[in-house]
Amino acid sequence: METDEPTTVPTLPDSIKLTNGRDEMNLAEFPLFALQRRANDVTELKYETTFRDKITGKRRVRRVTFQGNPEYGLPTAEDADILFALTAYAKQFPEFKRKNYFDVPFLIEELGWTKSGSNYQRVRLAIQRWDHTSVVYDGWWDAVQRKYLDDVTLWFFDGHYIADNRGKTGDARTHSWFRFSDDFYTALSGDYIRKIDLEIFFKLKTPIAKHMYRFLGKRFYHADHQTFDLEKFGKGHMGLSGEYPVSHLKRKLKRSIGELEALNLIATANDADRFIKRGKGQYEIVFDRGRDYVLPKDANQDSQQPGLFEPPIVMRLTEHGYDLAAARKLSEDDNFSDEMIEEKIELLEWSLSQGKDIADPASWLCKAIMQDYTPPKQFKSKAARDAEAKRIAAKQKQLAAQRAKIEAAAKKKAEQEAAEKASQNARIDAYLASLSAGERERLEDEALAGAGSFARKRVGPYLRNEDPDPAAKVWYDSIIHNHVISIIE
Repeated sequence: METDEPTTVPTLPDSIKLTNGRDEMNLAEFPLFALQRRANDVTELKYETTFRDKITGKRRVRRVTFQGNPEYGLPTAEDADILFALTAYAKQFPEFKRKNYFDVPFLIEELGWTKSGSNYQRVRLAIQRWDHTSVVYDGWWDAVQRKYLDDVTLWFFDGHYIADNRGKTGDARTHSWFRFSDDFYTALSGDYIRKIDLEIFFKLKTPIAKHMYRFLGKRFYHADHQTFDLEKFGKGHMGLSGEYPVSHLKRKLKRSIGELEALNLIATANDADRFIKRGKGQYEIVFDRGRDYVLPKDANQDSQQPGLFEPPIVMRLTEHGYDLAAARKLSEDDNFSDEMIEEKIELLEWSLSQGKDIADPASWLCKAIMQDYTPPKQFKSKAARDAEAKRIAAKQKQLAAQRAKIEAAAKKKAEQEAAEKASQNARIDAYLASLSAGERERLEDEALAGAGSFARKRVGPYLRNEDPDPAAKVWYDSIIHNHVISIIE
């Protein structure tokens, strides 16, 4: 039977293929670790940014909270080295499993650290931290359901064992192991991941540089030139303090930017080209992919073929011959909403269905979007059709609600009148029942005397005990009831 855990200890690799690291794309948006080198007293990190929902086209807030255990604190950048190394290690086995056996000295050696008791403890503490760290994520992209989810909670590990083999030999020695949580394992098994070169990742010294390498790698996948609002980039995505002024943000980022420039991961730029002033206290930060930032390709990320996690609008553009890289770049451009792009795609499809000769649909579509073609009067986009259907449905719902309100009011009135009539009849019957035969006879005489001649004529057959019309009884009861009402009310 298939299982996500090994039933026996497999043959362990003799090295970790560091160029074959993996990074989950949702988690690449923010630092996985505290920026301080010592984070024992840090137990929570909160990040917040805004982004454009590729499904609805609307802007929404992405909020993320990392929570650690007070006993261990949150993971540090060094702890991230260990997590990425263990993930790459687990991915090397013929079958990716939740539970993986390894040896601590082997891991220390692969990380390029010296074998020492202190580094052994570093590994132990790092795994303890990852085992006790969770993330709560609003705006998590679910590649299976193809929608953004809020309040997603994820743990990294859900168990581990660190063997102490000091003084042990042969069969007395045991392997250490770690087990991915079910949700993290699922995420790493899915399509919303990308390769990351850990040889480069481990070379970077500052925590910000490490995360910047991850974050820009995800963005460079769409386009080699990237521009961000400086404050949102520094405080939102890089995790710098929200109290930093813009001038401080630039200083804090420069060292990490220099690390990436030194490795040719981003193109070198002076301050004037790196930080573009857009207004008072408002700057943009600009990056161009460096010649040595190689975008890895695998089954989950091929820059020439649409991935399973592509935004729907990118897929729609490429269906009509649009260049994939251009489609990705266009989808990231806030000047063109998904609704506007979709309208132009529908206009192209409608024009073709009307027999219009369009030799190059992709070029026509590009011009339609860039020049914002005005559709002919007879054309209606799906959004317009949906809006019209929604308007009609709303009107019908309103009319139905009005009818229901009128009917409910009429029903309530009828019920009230019936209740009042029943109460009145009960009082009349009680009054009549309280009369003696003589009193009842006098009351009938008075009632008939007060009635009109037409009414007396109608009840005559009833009073003479002849074979009366049933209506005569109704007239008689009405005369008596009306007379009693005049007495008791």
